[in-house]
Amino acid sequence: MLEELDDLLEDINHILERSQEESLDWLLDNFKPLSDADVLHKPERIKMYTYPYGSLLRLYGVQVGLDCVIITGISIKMARYMQDGKLTQIELNKMDYLRSWLLDNNITNCDQLIEE
Repeated sequence: MLEELDDLLEDINHILERSQEESLDWLLDNFKPLSDADVLHKPERIKMYTYPYGSLLRLYGVQVGLDCVIITGISIKMARYMQDGKLTQIELNKMDYLRSWLLDNNITNCDQLIEE
């Protein structure tokens, strides 16, 4: 687990070493939809794994439009479904709350978020 955390932190440090545009591209390339249904619903809940297979650590967030990712948290996923784990349920609740707030306030891109 410590090795996986170290690898995840190394990936995140790559963001700091790149320009903002490249960092956003990196984030969007490395985040995946939380579920197949999320692809159809915007703003989209997203997740990032440390490794393509077998990762326990997950970084969670919400993508707003094409140009903004709001990271909501990190968790250890040890249950098959997020709802089945206490920590992952907390992360799911945070993503759902943020998603609802964005929809309620008609925020669909990063510029609108900055204006709020």
